[in-house]
Amino acid sequence: MFFDISFYLCDFEKTINTIVVEKKYYELWGYEAFQRETFLVSTYENKEEAEAVLAAANAEALRQDIFLRDKYWIVESTIEEINERELREQKRLEQLEKEWDYSEERLKDYVSRLSERFMEIIERDRQSLLSEEITILKETNPHKDDCYAFLQINYNKNRKSTHVIIEFKNGSGIKFSGKFMEIDKIKSSIEIYSELIETFENCILKEKNREK
Repeated sequence: MFFDISFYLCDFEKTINTIVVEKKYYELWGYEAFQRETFLVSTYENKEEAEAVLAAANAEALRQDIFLRDKYWIVESTIEEINERELREQKRLEQLEKEWDYSEERLKDYVSRLSERFMEIIERDRQSLLSEEITILKETNPHKDDCYAFLQINYNKNRKSTHVIIEFKNGSGIKFSGKFMEIDKIKSSIEIYSELIETFENCILKEKNREK
């Protein structure tokens, strides 16, 4: 006697696929109150394991100041939901990289020009030839592919201090204030360049990381 088992095999395959699709994962998420950031701690296949880690994390958080206490919780997710979220995050980071991209050669060129101009201002100040209390030096960047719009130095001859400014095309800006360099010790524009390029690169990286 011949039995057609294709129907049962098909039904079994559907059952297996359903089980795979509906399999739950348990993601432990946290919120860092001081940094105001939400982050994924880890993902577990076992709910009891996730709850045990959650309990330990919450117990540790109780030792923190009540106003800066971190929070933790569990989110049930399927593998499809996890993959979709990771794909969205990947696209967001790729877009972020594009928005904060810039030509290193152009930045070096602008900083080099600023350094030479700033050296001239310092020499004039040493000779008591500066009439204005504050001198503003600015290099505008018209290239749309770069993340910043301009670089600027504000020099106060009375205080012998500088404000170093970088303005970004998304509207935000960073100003490094205070005694940028020991003005009396500067001997060449190369010294200024080394300080400036490091400062501007760190500013870009800082702002980029802030948006992450």
